[in-house]
Amino acid sequence: MPKKWQVDLKDYGERYASEVNDRFWLIHLGLLAIAERLEVIAVEAVKVNRPLLHPEPEMKIGGTDPD
Repeated sequence: MPKKWQVDLKDYGERYASEVNDRFWLIHLGLLAIAERLEVIAVEAVKVNRPLLHPEPEMKIGGTDPD
């Protein structure tokens, strides 16, 4: 293989590795952002459902005391 082609292949390999690395970090950061958003959604869901998990005592409206 001529020396010129070896250099081209080496440059292509470095560029390809750089693109793969960039894509890896973009995907990695994207997944972190999704995970963070899901955590926020989960926390909000717990806040909304908290009354269901720890119900307050029932209040009788317009009822009569059994005494």
